[in-house]
Amino acid sequence: MRRYRKSDPDFYGLKTPVTSAAVKIRGATATPETVKPGSVIVAKTDYSVVTPPGEATVSVTESWILKKDGKTLVDAPLAPQQRATGGWETSADVPVPNGAPTGTYILEHKVQTGTSYDTRISSFVVK
Repeated sequence: MRRYRKSDPDFYGLKTPVTSAAVKIRGATATPETVKPGSVIVAKTDYSVVTPPGEATVSVTESWILKKDGKTLVDAPLAPQQRATGGWETSADVPVPNGAPTGTYILEHKVQTGTSYDTRISSFVVK
């Protein structure tokens, strides 16, 4: 947590005290960058968690949604995880449908605890 305080003092409670749990995504990737229909994309999400005073861990839900032209194709949530304050990295295998047409696809990464959530977008191409 100390390492990230300088980059985002608001999130880590330096300017205002933390009163509820919060999450923030620091990075999101989808690999490989180019795939064929029926392949699997590895979605990685790097994020931070801050717990309020008196709570060692909070329940965090990590999820990924595969979209093409604004339509949801695959929704890949994981079971809620107990996370302590600090940095976390998670990944999931997201299947690309067998009949997926060529083009650019969007992968929406989401992390949530209580009412706090953050999203990031990554992309890849189906050829």
